[in-house]
Amino acid sequence: MTNEKKIDIINQQIDKLNKVDFNFRTWLAESKNLLDLVFDNSENKKHQLVMATRNPAYMFSGVDVMKLKEEWRQLMEGFRYEIKILSDEITPFEIDKDEFVYSERIQELEQIKSSDFDLSKLIKLCYELNSNYSNRNYLSVAMVGRSILDHIPPILGFNSFNEVANNYGSQSFKKNMEHLNKSMRSIADLYLHQKIRRKENLPNKIQVDFRRELDLLLSEIIRKINE
Repeated sequence: MTNEKKIDIINQQIDKLNKVDFNFRTWLAESKNLLDLVFDNSENKKHQLVMATRNPAYMFSGVDVMKLKEEWRQLMEGFRYEIKILSDEITPFEIDKDEFVYSERIQELEQIKSSDFDLSKLIKLCYELNSNYSNRNYLSVAMVGRSILDHIPPILGFNSFNEVANNYGSQSFKKNMEHLNKSMRSIADLYLHQKIRRKENLPNKIQVDFRRELDLLLSEIIRKINE
């Protein structure tokens, strides 16, 4: 199957999210089957789609279809982006650079003098993220990235990163944080909690590439502390 055909399949599923007769269970079942055709290793991608339906809030309030559709849209757009990278239609942001967090950004964090927050753990996590990324330890990249999300919310005035993603900043910032929160957390959770199987799918560089969103988050942290 050509990459053009794969992208067309993903686009069709994205378009179906806007259909008047949209049924989330039917769409999910169909999308999971199509992902098996589009990707050789589709297990993680299917897991991300399923996890979107397991928002704890849905246990009591029922599924919020509009929010579910938006999350699925973002995930499918990410899958489409991956296909485009592999087909060389676009060049990812310095994809071969061995830094996950730019050294200049870490230096900015190191220069901060704050009486409210001790940034030593955040800085150490950034260094470990870079070390794991340069050594192709992509399982650890996802897990350390998740640790950063859990660590920084008080700087932005919240207790959890879910609250940050839903409430902090502009709509554009929220959209990037929502993607970071849901996608990175979902990938990390999958590899943290998945029990051993007969055959495994391991993450690659593209799957854990959340550098843009993380850099945006770190730049906002620096701006916020320096206010």
